[in-house]
Amino acid sequence: MHMKNKHIKNLLESLHSVDITIIDNEKDQFALIDNIIAVTDSLEDLIKAEKEALEKFRPKDYELLKGIEKEEATIVFNKKVNDYLEPKYEADATVKLKKLSEAAITNIIAQKKDITTAQKATIIRFLK
Repeated sequence: MHMKNKHIKNLLESLHSVDITIIDNEKDQFALIDNIIAVTDSLEDLIKAEKEALEKFRPKDYELLKGIEKEEATIVFNKKVNDYLEPKYEADATVKLKKLSEAAITNIIAQKKDITTAQKATIIRFLK
């Protein structure tokens, strides 16, 4: 499936919230696990870039800053990190995803704990 990295990252966060025990079918359980692995693998470069950006743009002696000086440094830091990462989030990638059965999707929708409606929508959008 062809997706933007920001959607892949969102899907990974959503998949991490699924309680696999609510899915009755073993085939769907393995599909869920395979999807987590595929999505994680496709995000390796992005995750590395996020870590690099945090290190690269971290203000010198940041932990020593106080008050307005720290606030201003934080604003500059956040802007630099966002500017650096935005093209990487917008980049297209291809991920091989396995669709889930209607029953598995229904079980995910019924999950009440630790998963938001937006996360459920993301799973349905890409895995139904």
